[in-house]
Amino acid sequence: MKKAAFLRSLARQLKGIPPSDIRQTLAYYSEAVSDAMDDGLDEEAAVRSLGTAEEIALSVKEELAGGGKLPQTRKRSGFTVLLLILGFPVWFSLLAAGAGILTAVFVCIVALAVAAWALPLAFAAGTLYAAVCALLALVHGNLTVCACFAGAALVCAGLCVLTYQLCKSLPRRCAALIRTIWTKLKALCFRRRNAK
Repeated sequence: MKKAAFLRSLARQLKGIPPSDIRQTLAYYSEAVSDAMDDGLDEEAAVRSLGTAEEIALSVKEELAGGGKLPQTRKRSGFTVLLLILGFPVWFSLLAAGAGILTAVFVCIVALAVAAWALPLAFAAGTLYAAVCALLALVHGNLTVCACFAGAALVCAGLCVLTYQLCKSLPRRCAALIRTIWTKLKALCFRRRNAK
């Protein structure tokens, strides 16, 4: 079988998988046949050395079903490596800045969860302070001041309970927000890498 006929047969056998994976697989096996021919095999022997199109298609479909990756055909050229080395100050700085921004966002979310607990604690302290002042006013015989401080103590106690109920679920919500951001960033990064 000639190379062109083999690749057409392989393309027919690969129907049902994403077109980008079909193109990638065909490019890989086209290159494999060319490499075998460069090593001294004739075209038909090079095609036979790879196996049948049905076997290859079956293994590719199994690989994709198992979450694996298809074989890559591109290799980094010397020019690409040179650009990576010379561009290191730029791309590494941008990468470090992005990591710093991401870390700052996560720290701010955690700080929000921690700082929110200051409200119920402040209201609890206000409750204790107002209750002590009400008792002192009662001891000194000032009933009007005692009533004001007792009312303030009740208001602070109510606000303490309310803010406690609100803050109780805040750490769980912050953790869910961090998880959501992380998942979306991972999906974005892997989608870009797979698109290349």
